Amino acid sequence: MGWVTKSYQRRSPGPFGGPGDSVARDELPTFGPGLSPRRSSRLLLVGIRILPGDYTEESGARAAQELLSNRPLPTAVIAGNDRCALGLLDSLTRMKIEVPADVSVVGYDDSSLARLSFVDLTSVRQDVARMAQHTVEAAAERLDGGRTTPKDIVLNPTLVIRGTTGPPR
Repeated sequence: MGWVTKSYQRRSPGPFGGPGDSVARDELPTFGPGLSPRRSSRLLLVGIRILPGDYTEESGARAAQELLSNRPLPTAVIAGNDRCALGLLDSLTRMKIEVPADVSVVGYDDSSLARLSFVDLTSVRQDVARMAQHTVEAAAERLDGGRTTPKDIVLNPTLVIRGTTGPPR
């Protein structure tokens, strides 16, 4: 994700995602390689808007309407998931906004939707198999080992660059 923050430092509305934006807010500190989570999130929040959403295509369409009503357009949008990004892309296309020439769009999950040739969505991929493995191990530690203290596990996502992102503007 460091690529996104280095490349798009002006007029970015930031992530939009689920109810109350709890997931989007939790994901903010993952940006900025070499930075502490606290410093990284402070750097990101400068000039970034977080739009509420519910992880659906309709939410992405609503975000597009909001972005277009508050010109100038951002240089980049990071959606809460690929479905939101798809709704955003659809609405932007219908409104004759060119992606990535006018605005770059990044999804999250690297779902099968992102890989469709006519969508070609840049997306953040999570290692789902490793997430599942760590979840099962953590549950076993709690049930079998008696661990009662919280345990933080950090898995680094991968940015899969496709056709919805362009060079910094």
